[in-house]
Amino acid sequence: MKLVRKPNDGIYFTGDVATLANHLKKKANDRPQSKEERCHCILAKLLLGSASITIQQLSNTLYVSRSTVENDLKKVKQKLAQFGLQLAITHTGLSLIGSEHQKRQATVELISQYWGKRTEAKELNGQLVRHVQLPDNLNQLFEPALIKNILTALTELIEKSTLSFTDYEFQSLAIHLMMPAPTGGSNGAQPVVTPFIAETQLLVQILERRFELTIPDFEQGYLNRHLVTVQSKDTSVQTIQTELRQSVGRHNYYGNSLLN
Repeated sequence: MKLVRKPNDGIYFTGDVATLANHLKKKANDRPQSKEERCHCILAKLLLGSASITIQQLSNTLYVSRSTVENDLKKVKQKLAQFGLQLAITHTGLSLIGSEHQKRQATVELISQYWGKRTEAKELNGQLVRHVQLPDNLNQLFEPALIKNILTALTELIEKSTLSFTDYEFQSLAIHLMMPAPTGGSNGAQPVVTPFIAETQLLVQILERRFELTIPDFEQGYLNRHLVTVQSKDTSVQTIQTELRQSVGRHNYYGNSLLN
């Protein structure tokens, strides 16, 4: 591939132009195509990034003008306000103002919105197989080995129990297991005490075997609440979201024990 510039002829490529065209087309398809998708992308960069990001950097990443980014930020601010977060704009760039717990709540919501559009359930040889594809700018939140092991553990639970998960229930429990521990540790919230069901004991055994760890009683309590909800088929979105958000302050005991 070569870029050629000739007087009275212009600038053009020579060589395998078709390959370049296909590559550019694929890159274009991977970029946010609407205002909503751009806002989700900006939220992801703010919530998952460790450093400030400038409007110009967002403009370059999204392939839109600075004025378009500035307009998108109005909606981003409204979304952040729902979680008590504020957007700070300084000479170094954009950053978030708020507690770790508020940021994690917003992250859970963001993951749920993305994942809901990228989860497929297919029947294969009588088994329900779920294919999960997290967007690229969210993959940095989780180690690939962690995702693989947790999804495998949940699949084993389904195979060995009589529980029937909806896509949303499966997603919510997986997010609970994947969420990393906050830098400040647990916020002290404890799940409501509910008698453990057999499926909870089975899941605990599976996780402890796969991750080679011992799950504390209060973490088992969180898992039990999820599975009791599934068993009772109290499957309203509001109920499951409440279960998930109440768990965002607890430690993650699986991310530090990744197995192949």
